[in-house]
Amino acid sequence: MHNRQSALTWCVGLVVTGLIIISCSSPEAYKQSADEEVGELLRHKQKSAFGSAEPFSVEWKPASLVEVAGRAEDFDGSENPAISEGAGEDDGSGATGDPALADEDRLVAWDGPTITLNLRDALFLANHNSWDYQSRKEDVYLSALSLTLERHRWDFIPSASIEGAYTLQDGEEFTSGGTSLGLTKLLSTGGSIGLSLGTNFLRFITGESNQSFVSAIGATITQPLLRGAGRTVALEALTQAERNTVYELRDFRRFQQTFAVSVASSFFRVLQQKDTVANEVANYKSLQVARARAEAMADAGRLPEFEVDQARQDELRARDRWISSVQGYEQSLDNFKITLGLRTDANIELDSQELELLSRELMESISLTEAEACQLAYHNRLDYLNTTDEVGDAQRKVEVAKDGFLAQLDLVGGADFGSDGPNNLFNLVPGDGTYSIGFDLDLPLDLKAERNIYRQSLITLERTRRRLQEDSDRIQLDIRDSFRNLDSASQSYEIQKQSVTLASRRVESTELLLQKGDATTRDLLESQSAFLEAKNAATRALIAYRLARQDLYSDMGILEIDAFGMLGWPSEAEVNERLQGL
Repeated sequence: MHNRQSALTWCVGLVVTGLIIISCSSPEAYKQSADEEVGELLRHKQKSAFGSAEPFSVEWKPASLVEVAGRAEDFDGSENPAISEGAGEDDGSGATGDPALADEDRLVAWDGPTITLNLRDALFLANHNSWDYQSRKEDVYLSALSLTLERHRWDFIPSASIEGAYTLQDGEEFTSGGTSLGLTKLLSTGGSIGLSLGTNFLRFITGESNQSFVSAIGATITQPLLRGAGRTVALEALTQAERNTVYELRDFRRFQQTFAVSVASSFFRVLQQKDTVANEVANYKSLQVARARAEAMADAGRLPEFEVDQARQDELRARDRWISSVQGYEQSLDNFKITLGLRTDANIELDSQELELLSRELMESISLTEAEACQLAYHNRLDYLNTTDEVGDAQRKVEVAKDGFLAQLDLVGGADFGSDGPNNLFNLVPGDGTYSIGFDLDLPLDLKAERNIYRQSLITLERTRRRLQEDSDRIQLDIRDSFRNLDSASQSYEIQKQSVTLASRRVESTELLLQKGDATTRDLLESQSAFLEAKNAATRALIAYRLARQDLYSDMGILEIDAFGMLGWPSEAEVNERLQGL
């Protein structure tokens, strides 16, 4: 009975020992370990690819208007004038800036004072709340995570196992068990080595009670001589994993640029509609005054009644346009809220001062030629650099595919020796071991799969080369379009500014002529309509110039994105310096 209990205790002990080893680290610890390793890897990759590294976190942390209201000093070191007075205070709704709030609470509408968002605020919200932006970050993380595993395959890989059993056979009882430890290592030459240490235990409980321990050590080495030999073939998976991580980083950086351009374009389009509403309101109020003046002049017998009706009709049309413009503005603003990751009932408006900044800062000449812009793009467009490097990948894979036509000839060596006697566990005797060296040859009699892989690699190479040429042509086309759009928008804005001045002067002169009786009400209404159209066209041309300029710098790949997602571009001197460095 005592022997049975000892045997059971021994088996349970083995199981418990194994469970303790397995459960020594929690899932959360593994998650943290993965994040730390990926973070460090990405820092090195960013420095290698871009010359500098930025903090990278894949955690999904949406931002709310509460946070924007509380970030007044984080943007430019001064109080943010875009935040309405009282924003961020407790309004009784329970909304706070606590990052521990659940996602559904963080994205709830801000029902405090209206918050006026400038472009930087909008980009900050979009970067933190966009699902597409988050997915792109996760793609980078997953690529780096795959690389950590591929790198790990070239480390020394340990293994361990414990086994135990209680057996009743032919009236006899005994317990048995064993442990084994192993270590394997892949070699950059294409080979591998392995070491193993094993210990076996056997104890008879009934019958002739005895026990024995034996141990053994083994080592193997395998080295391909033909197929699979050499660094290029052996390290292909690791090489591609390294390059894929760089590609994902470049793709994400390029996405950041295009995403910022997209958000800024939407921001200014909404501002344009907001400005249209303001112009329509001003026009409506002006026509109200004109209608009242026409009625007074008609009552005095100085104006026929049909001209009063004209004034009334234009006033009604202006009100209708006002209502339509408000509807269009509110719809575009709601769509923009979705872009920012906010609810459509969020109480926000966009800062009209951004239009004033555009009119003061953007009208700068560009001395670059199209050829110089293309030259910059070929050296800075991250998507083009990826395609260029993918041609190299395709060429390398052709060489790897050729390796498949070789015979599989491996040099194999091994050594095994154990303990001296059944109970001399640590008394190992290498002299009594078994040693071997030989080869394994697998003749390539069926190469249909290898043939197809090789042909596919050649087609992939040609496709990649064509894609590179297509990307080159597309970049040239985009830059030509951007130059044309920029030139057109610049000239249009100058024309519309003059048109606004002339239209304003026309309204003033027509009002004076109308008072003297030398003009009709129709003349005044037409001058006011022309003034409205000129103001709307001037805003439209100003925004078109801004968007064309940012598109040009984006097409050249030199658009700059700061830590908040704010976009900008280098000065003319910096651009020329980059050109000289090519």
